Formats: sequence, C-alpha cells, structure tokens
Amino acid sequence: MESGAATSMQDTPNFSSFNAMAQAVGCNQSPGAIRLACLKAVPGESIRAWANGPSGLAFEPTVDG
Repeated sequence: MESGAATSMQDTPNFSSFNAMAQAVGCNQSPGAIRLACLKAVPGESIRAWANGPSGLAFEPTVDG
C-alpha cells in the first residue's frame, strides 16, 4: 500500500474480506463480542496461513476522512 497507487478507494467500509478471514479461521459467530473473543484466541500462525493463501489479504483502502 505504501508503494505505487491504490487501484481503487471505497467510500464506505466493506467488511466482506474481514468476515471471510474470520470464517476461515473458525470464528463463524455474528459480529460482536463473542466473535471478537474467538478471533483473539486464534493463533497467529492460522491467520498468517490464511493471509498467505490463495484467498487471503483481499483488503482494500477505504476513505475514512
């Protein structure tokens, strides 16, 4: 993100990539405190494996003011 130009900028947050990551690491709860607790318990290695996999890190920049 620091090198080159961003390919697109969203003007509203889109949580689809985050939700996909949460589901991929086994945190299928609805957004909220229970899912946050689940995500905090996920080992870093699991998140890294997802991020480096074929469907990982599809996050895009968002204009946030």
